[in-house]
Amino acid sequence: MNKRGQAVLAAYVALFAASAIAFHFGADAFGKGMAVPLVFLSGWAFLGHLITIDDELPGGWSNPEGSRAVWSRSLAEMVLKVVLFVASIWLLLQGW
Repeated sequence: MNKRGQAVLAAYVALFAASAIAFHFGADAFGKGMAVPLVFLSGWAFLGHLITIDDELPGGWSNPEGSRAVWSRSLAEMVLKVVLFVASIWLLLQGW
């Protein structure tokens, strides 16, 4: 993961933690206010990756040399995005 990806992941985790803490202490409106953008952004990242996953296939646009490592790394990143998306939805529903 590059530095931009690490920064985005750190921001996501910080917002997730702040939203969870807000729900824990009863500030539901504040918690939902932070959870909705998390659902939107993590869902957008996952769907965008899913739509373009074929580019990382061996011989694809982003992997012309046919490396299996590129394909494996891309799948691992997509799994992380799915986990973050599901966690965001869970957090939002937790506040209802």
